[in-house]
Amino acid sequence: MSKTQIHKHQVQRFLDTHFKQPIDKLEVINSGEFSQAYTFENVGKKFVIRFNSFTDEGFKKEAIVHAEYAAVPTPKIIDTGIYDSFHYSITESYNGLQLHKLDGEQIEAVLPNLFATMNTMHTQPVKGKGFGVWGLDQNGAFESFEAQLRRFIHVDKWEKWAAQHPFFDIGFAKTLKVEFDALVQYIPADRYFLHGDFGRTNIFALDNRIEGVIDWSEAMYGDFLLDLAWCAFWESRVDMVAAYYDFNKEHPTLDMTNFEARVRLYLLFSSLNNIVFEVAKGRETSYHDAVLAAKRNLNL
Repeated sequence: MSKTQIHKHQVQRFLDTHFKQPIDKLEVINSGEFSQAYTFENVGKKFVIRFNSFTDEGFKKEAIVHAEYAAVPTPKIIDTGIYDSFHYSITESYNGLQLHKLDGEQIEAVLPNLFATMNTMHTQPVKGKGFGVWGLDQNGAFESFEAQLRRFIHVDKWEKWAAQHPFFDIGFAKTLKVEFDALVQYIPADRYFLHGDFGRTNIFALDNRIEGVIDWSEAMYGDFLLDLAWCAFWESRVDMVAAYYDFNKEHPTLDMTNFEARVRLYLLFSSLNNIVFEVAKGRETSYHDAVLAAKRNLNL
């Protein structure tokens, strides 16, 4: 599956016919692996339009979260539909910055509200049944959270990828998996509502507060500490895990038992997921970045 590609002039033409007033300041922004996004202004207001040439399920899931989980900060959806061969979603834009664009002092200052926002997310009512990524019926795709994690790391494809990409150190990946296998016993039985792709580029902050969280296509049911590990994986400026524990160690409803073992499990998962994702894409430089991040997080 290749990345969605839509040219700026196509977007401009579509938006000019879509809005009654002219749009301006159309700019491409960093997008997801399978979507492409642009920012623009219309009558002084900022918006984002995203395109996906493969599916609109992620956009529909975002609409569900926005409509049914009002306490969770998500952007207001203006319109969704199909343009040419592309699914699109237009939302209001945020004024703040993504977490990875903040400096160290700003990250430190926003952590309390980040954790409070995560707690709001993770204490939402869980619907449907099952674990893992939920579909439009709001049922999880797997009978256990462990099964969802294992699906993401694609162990069955490692040998093939190692043969295709000499830079892939399959021995290192296997070492991580041995410890991963030993720690899955600590996955709690309870289901929690979580983002599932809680990376720093999906979180916007303004004035030491979380303004909003975007991209809910991987929203899932499982252990809320996965969101913590996923967010912390690329963050080297602050000890997010330690700060989170201090913030939540006496939380009345979030299960913090076996905290260290569970966080390490999900850091192992984040390491394997990032590593094999870059291998599958054949991106050697990004692969080495993921390996370095894995070693830093796991103290290897």
